[in-house]
Amino acid sequence: MASVNAPTTLTSELFHTLPCLRENPTDSVLTAALLQYCQDEDLVSAADLLLRLMVDQPHVQRRMTRSVENTHRHMPLPQPGDLQNFTDKVLQALCDRHVSQLSENSGAAGRSVRARGSGFSSVSVSVSDMLATAAAWGNDSVKLEGLAPLQPTNRKVHFFPTGCSLVDRLLAGTPSNATGGALEGGFCAGLLTEVHGEAGSGKTQLVLQCLFQCVARQQCALYAVNHLPELLISSGDGVGDNTFIDSLRGFATEKVAALYIVSEGVPASRLGPLATGALHRAKAMVLAAASRQPSIDVELLKARLDEFVTERTVVAGVGIRPVDGVGALLRLLSDGTLSSAFSSLGNVGVVVVDSIADVVAGGSSGEEMNRWEISTTVASVGSLLKSFAVKEGAAVVVTNQVRTSLSVSGEGMIRRHTPVPALGMQWAVAPHVRVNLRRPQNTANASRRQFTIICGPAHQPAYCSYLICNEGICNDE
Repeated sequence: MASVNAPTTLTSELFHTLPCLRENPTDSVLTAALLQYCQDEDLVSAADLLLRLMVDQPHVQRRMTRSVENTHRHMPLPQPGDLQNFTDKVLQALCDRHVSQLSENSGAAGRSVRARGSGFSSVSVSVSDMLATAAAWGNDSVKLEGLAPLQPTNRKVHFFPTGCSLVDRLLAGTPSNATGGALEGGFCAGLLTEVHGEAGSGKTQLVLQCLFQCVARQQCALYAVNHLPELLISSGDGVGDNTFIDSLRGFATEKVAALYIVSEGVPASRLGPLATGALHRAKAMVLAAASRQPSIDVELLKARLDEFVTERTVVAGVGIRPVDGVGALLRLLSDGTLSSAFSSLGNVGVVVVDSIADVVAGGSSGEEMNRWEISTTVASVGSLLKSFAVKEGAAVVVTNQVRTSLSVSGEGMIRRHTPVPALGMQWAVAPHVRVNLRRPQNTANASRRQFTIICGPAHQPAYCSYLICNEGICNDE
């Protein structure tokens, strides 16, 4: 078999990580082909193989198919589905192994993280009174006075809007000039979306606005669906025309996850204005849906929303978790903490990492990883975030910095190229959707920015302009 000539260390690591590979005849053949590929490419460790699978899994699969074709002529070629399942299984196992090794190598840091528990904490005294002390991963969501639990009609909310309709439609793969509601589209559940851009382009504002919009929409819709019928009866109007209630049920989930994993200090000064803007938009959505009710009932509903759904409840509905490096993020993903938090909040919502480049930079400097270890770790983080989005059905949004690449022409001239996302190819293969934010050149409006869809599973390259205002981002109209 090809495995006899493969590097002994890699062979033993692979079978130690996945002992089941010896049990299935098909897996045994594919394992031999994979080890032959490793020998041909001089891959000598599990980390080498992990990085290669992350960077170009289709290429590895093609080489494996060719190896089976050459060494097992009497056997039919593996089916694409079997080959995909095999490489996915190996990739996931190698990722888990790498994460475990990182945790073992940073025991002191790991004990520190575990000692803090899985709760969210306020990292800024100026907003400590706005953050719910009970808002912890694994606890119930914020309870609003007078709110009874409601089972949602739809099990999943498929899109989570930012509140900027032009941006939301592009994120949903819809032309920016399409007609429809102001809150169509947004970040898609089940996908990992990267938002990259230069400093000051609005990355943090965009993702925080989405989190607050997610919470405000859920709280307003839940209150309206639970309480409007009794408000109508108490006012003597009966139940009236309640068709609008059905239009809100998809948003009126009992709980919603809005989790913010941040590598630096929480931008405290932005929380209040962003929450206020999200609350205004969410209340406007509910009141517009109720517009066919008698005006006195609409006014009563507005007064009750103003009383029970406030800036404080919206801010408290966002769970904040600081991380001090890539090791801490890997532990959240691998030890079940993030999955448990998301599950406890109803398996519906948005998870934001702000920013992935800072997380990696913090971890690589603090844990003294070499360049190769950093590359492997970045690949593991990307794989785990992508897997979490798909398996949990979460809208996972990650911000990233950009860097400017340089090249030397034949005449010896140094050329600057368009800025590209940080972290290189090891990270680039992870996101399903990539979005660029930038400041347009030659614009008279200093608050104008450009939002561009680079790629996505159902997205044509497209762009729109938006404005940065006191309450976040808004349409440039």
